[in-house]
Amino acid sequence: MQMLDVLPAETGTIGLAWGITTMRVVFTAKEIAGLQDLNGMKLRINTTPAYKDFYELLGAAPTPIPTPAVFDAMSNGQVDGLEADLDFSWNQRFDKVSKTMLKMNAIFMPCVALASGRVWQQMPEADRELIARLTKSALDEQIDATVANESKLLEEFGKVITIKDVEVADAGKIIEAYDKIWLPKAPILAELRKVGASL
Repeated sequence: MQMLDVLPAETGTIGLAWGITTMRVVFTAKEIAGLQDLNGMKLRINTTPAYKDFYELLGAAPTPIPTPAVFDAMSNGQVDGLEADLDFSWNQRFDKVSKTMLKMNAIFMPCVALASGRVWQQMPEADRELIARLTKSALDEQIDATVANESKLLEEFGKVITIKDVEVADAGKIIEAYDKIWLPKAPILAELRKVGASL
């Protein structure tokens, strides 16, 4: 929860608990062999700067498209591919406009349940404890369900499009280049990597 500790001072909110989405993948409108084929592709990504920098390091040209327009943008060639989580992609049926899915095994998007710091301070302690406990319990269940559902979604996608596991020969170089950009901005990345390696 350490990363939530900065929220009151920086945002005026209280972080109650973490949730997650399914792992993020890349869908492409044409068949591709692997990660190297992202080079030069117009790729619709989440507009977060960390995502933009990551995909630019892979040679892609991040292309912002509003979420409701993504399916049509894939259909009409406005973009060559898109990056999204599995749940959202299944709900939007991106498999209908894609030939290949790359399992990036690199990124997932966490989410945080937030409360207004001002409102939180005015609540009785017992109410705060109840809300925090129930929120954490609900998000723990959400994480378990998301993890359990991921293999089912991959199985469904695999029935209609080619799924490729990403092979990264030069992962170290990409991580090093990413760290040059992001470690100064987010020093906690080093600690997160240690935690991730221990899982």
